[in-house]
Amino acid sequence: MFRLLRTLFRTQPLALDIALLLLRIVIGGFMAHHGYGKAFGNPAKFVNYVASIGVPLPTILGYAAIYAEFLGGILIVIGLLYRPATFAIAVTMLVAALGAHGNDLLGDGELAVLYACATLAMMLLGAGRFSADAILFSRFQHD
Repeated sequence: MFRLLRTLFRTQPLALDIALLLLRIVIGGFMAHHGYGKAFGNPAKFVNYVASIGVPLPTILGYAAIYAEFLGGILIVIGLLYRPATFAIAVTMLVAALGAHGNDLLGDGELAVLYACATLAMMLLGAGRFSADAILFSRFQHD
């Protein structure tokens, strides 16, 4: 019985790497798509919205948020500069959740909270074996 339970509930290193790849593709892809509309649509409209909710330095931080979402999402998908990219998106989503949706975290702010938590967890776990970081920086990793 113990052997069956251990088999059912253990996480294999390969399974973890595949799960991280799946998370990278989905979360990073959705985030890049989310930022694409802002970056190549009407970025000034988003910057004006950022100013309207009282964020300081709205032009700088508005464009930083746009490119954190778009470029950060792309970096997450390929697993390059993974931890800085996930951190940038997590901060952006926390600001969105608390600044733009602070009064409605369980309604309109739900997605921002979900992205913030997912990217924080992903940052802690790392990109996994199937990432550009693993390929490029493997000689610097110590197990």
